Amino acid sequence: MVVLRSRVVCFRCNNPVNRLDTVKTASKNGEPRYECSVCYKKQKTAQWGVGDEIPVKAECFCQRCKYHFKSKSGLCPYCSQKDLVIKGKITVHDLL
Repeated sequence: MVVLRSRVVCFRCNNPVNRLDTVKTASKNGEPRYECSVCYKKQKTAQWGVGDEIPVKAECFCQRCKYHFKSKSGLCPYCSQKDLVIKGKITVHDLL
């Protein structure tokens, strides 16, 4: 049995690398593209790095509807407005 070591071109760095040392992904048009392990590690750490923030649901209160809810966008689920929405924990004592 013969193992052929074919070489492909990494789509990020355009260097020829061994096909066994690559990650195969599909492009937008459906053609396979290959990424070398070095570029994959760099892209993976940069993708999940410090710059990315995941939105967190905050407690909100709509003054128009008098409704407490949690939302990422701050849009009231009843009136679909966000002009009178206050983000933060609002208690009854704060309203009096």
